[in-house]
Amino acid sequence: MLSGLFYRGMLCMKRFVIIGAGWRAMYYVRAARRKPENYDDPVIYCRNPEKAEILQSETGLRCLSDFQECLAAQPDFLVLAVPKEVSFEWIIRLEEAGLPILCETPPAVKQEDLHRIWQESCSGRLRIMVAEQYLLTPSLAAVCEAVNSGKIGDPYYLHISRAHGYHGISLIRHFLRVRAETVAIQGEQLQEQVLVTGHRPGIIRDGALKSEPRDFVRFVFENGKRADYDFDSVLYHSAIRRYHLLLQGGKGEICDQNMVYAGAYHGKWQFYEESFGENTQYQNRFGVADDPDRQDYEEDDIAIRRLMDSMECVREGKDGAYPLADALQDTYLWLLMQEAIAGRMCIRSVPQPWQSALEN
Repeated sequence: MLSGLFYRGMLCMKRFVIIGAGWRAMYYVRAARRKPENYDDPVIYCRNPEKAEILQSETGLRCLSDFQECLAAQPDFLVLAVPKEVSFEWIIRLEEAGLPILCETPPAVKQEDLHRIWQESCSGRLRIMVAEQYLLTPSLAAVCEAVNSGKIGDPYYLHISRAHGYHGISLIRHFLRVRAETVAIQGEQLQEQVLVTGHRPGIIRDGALKSEPRDFVRFVFENGKRADYDFDSVLYHSAIRRYHLLLQGGKGEICDQNMVYAGAYHGKWQFYEESFGENTQYQNRFGVADDPDRQDYEEDDIAIRRLMDSMECVREGKDGAYPLADALQDTYLWLLMQEAIAGRMCIRSVPQPWQSALEN
C-alpha cells in the first residue's frame, strides 16, 4: 500500500528520514515544517547517541542512533546528508532498503564510484536524485528562463563567480546549454589577502585580513563555448564580496540581474534592457544574523522544497528535478577541475557511461 496523500493531483510522499545531523540536514527540517500539509516532521539518524539526545531536545524531532529503528518508521524516502567522503558507501548501504534516496552533493568523490552509481541506477536497484539546488533557486531560475527565451541568442561565453565546485559546473553547463560535449579544463589556485567579514552564523565585525584561496578555471567545450570560473573561498559569507555572472550570446548578454538584447521590429533591430529584479533579503544576508528565524538561506530553502516535491518521480523510477546523468557529469567534471587546479595543467574529459542519457 502506498503511503502519503494526494496533493494538487499528485501523490505526495510525507514521511522521510534524514541520515546526518549537520547544518545541511536542517534545510530539510525547515522545508518539512514550512509545508506541514505535505510533510511530516522527519526522523533524524545520528550515530552518536549523546548527540542524538541533544539534537532531539533542541529540535523536538525524533532523533535516533539505531538505523534499523529509523527504517521501522516506514519512511517514503531517505535524505542522505553526510560528508561527501562517505556518501558513496552510504548510498550502497541504503540501496538495500529499497527506498528512494535524495542525496546531498556530491554523491561520490571517485570516478569509479560514479560509474557504480550509474550502473546500479540503470539496473533499477537504485533510485536516487542528487540534491543540486542552485538551478532551482528563484534568482538563478530566472537566468535559466531568460536563456531559454532565446533573447540573447545561443550563449557561448560565461564568466561566473557564484558557486563552488560541482555547483558552479552545474550552472556552467546549463547556462551555456552544453550536454555531453567533451571539454578541456585548465586551472590554478591563488592566495589572496581578504578581510574576513562573515561566517554561517552571521556577520563578523572584528575580523582581520587573511590569506584565502581563489580558484581560476577555464572550460573550453568541443563546440567552442567557453566558461571562466572564478571562485573566492569567502564569497558565500562576505559583506564585501558579491556574486557575479556574465553570460554572452550573439544577440545580447546577461550581467548579474540585468539583460540587454537586440530584437527585430519591422525589419530593423531594436535594443532592449530588462532587469530580473532583486530581493533585498537575499542581498542583506547579515541584517538578521541574530534572529533564529532569519531568512538569509531562503533561496536555498525554496530550491530544497522543489527537490523534495519531485521525489515521487524518483520513486517511480523517473528523473526528478535534477537528472542523475547531469549530477554524475557535473561531479565528474568537478573531479577533473580539482586535478587541473592541483597540477596547474590542462585536463581533457572523455565520454562517460551516462553519455547517451545526456544526449537524449
